[in-house]
Parts: sequence; C-alpha cells; structure tokens
Amino acid sequence: MKDESPKELTSIDDYARRHCERTAEYATIFARALGLPAVELRTLRLAGLLHRVGRFGIPDDILRKAGPLSADEFEVVKHQLNIAAHLIVDVPNSEEVRKVLQYHHERWDGGGYPLGLKGAEIPFLARVLAIADAFSAITLDRAYRGALPQSAACSELNRVSGTQLDPRLAPAFVEVIGGSRTGAYREAPALPRRLTASYTR
Repeated sequence: MKDESPKELTSIDDYARRHCERTAEYATIFARALGLPAVELRTLRLAGLLHRVGRFGIPDDILRKAGPLSADEFEVVKHQLNIAAHLIVDVPNSEEVRKVLQYHHERWDGGGYPLGLKGAEIPFLARVLAIADAFSAITLDRAYRGALPQSAACSELNRVSGTQLDPRLAPAFVEVIGGSRTGAYREAPALPRRLTASYTR
C-alpha cells in the first residue's frame, strides 16, 4: 500500500526525533525534582515532544543552514510558533501545551520572541522547557558541530543563566541532571526545600 503520509511527517530527521524525546525527558526529570504536580509534568512532556512541530512549515534550507541566519530568515523561523499553535489541538491540556510552546523562546533578559517578555513575565513552564531544550540541543550532534559532553553543557547553562535562562532554575537544573540518569524518571533527585520554596511562577 502506498504511503500517503504528509511528506513533512515522513521526513523527520533523526536529530529532530532524538532532540524532542530528550527535551521531554529532561523537562520531566527536572519537573519531578521541583515537585511539580502530575498535570504539569504531563504538560511539559507533551510540550517537549511537540516543541518542533511548527518547523514543519519552515523551509529545509533555512532549518539546515550551517551558518548564522539572516534577519529575514530568522523572521521566517519565528513563524513556527504560529504554525504550532494551529497544529496542537487534539492533545491533553492543549491550551497549556500551546502556552508553553508559544513562550519557550523568550529570554530572561527580554531579548527573546515572540513578545520580548522578561524575567517572571515568562510563564514558569516555558522557562523550564527552555532550559531542557537548550541542554538537549547542546548535547546532541548537529550538522555543523559535534555533541558537547554534559559537563560542557552544564557550564554553558550556567554561563547564560540570568541572560537567556532563569537565573535560579538553570543552576537547579544543572544540579538535578548531574545527579540523575537519563531515562530514569523515578530516580530524579528532589531539590532541597531551600531551592524549591522560592520559585516565582
């Protein structure tokens, strides 16, 4: 029987699949350590698995470009958020999943998109996903560079803490991932109460 699946769905590259799976996994591990409720763990896992779905509408030559994107190309990439919002409908807690995806490209310093939100203006779960997304991307092979070891990825998260990433969540993520095993959700260590009690949502 002829495969009539949409071209975009049958040509997902291995990097995208692994990145989404690992982003979802890291976000879930961290959320467990933060003591978040089950509904938020489920929202983060779905958001991690689906956070690249909007890229189906972005031309391959832009997505696979090895060098920096031009300003015009970057504007095209930003449309992935609108595409994702229209595609994510029949999933559990779809409104919250869309909200996480819509804002996980915002930056703590206000330099992100789509709205330029700053600090605690960024939804809490979007801040969590942004960290997991960054860590996954750094530790996977890309067309233009090899994967970095976890130690280097942790150093990079600490470096951009307070500019790109939440300055309390990023170091806490490093602490959690340093003491957990990928794929073992039940073994993610809980953060000390001194860390979990003060997070601003």
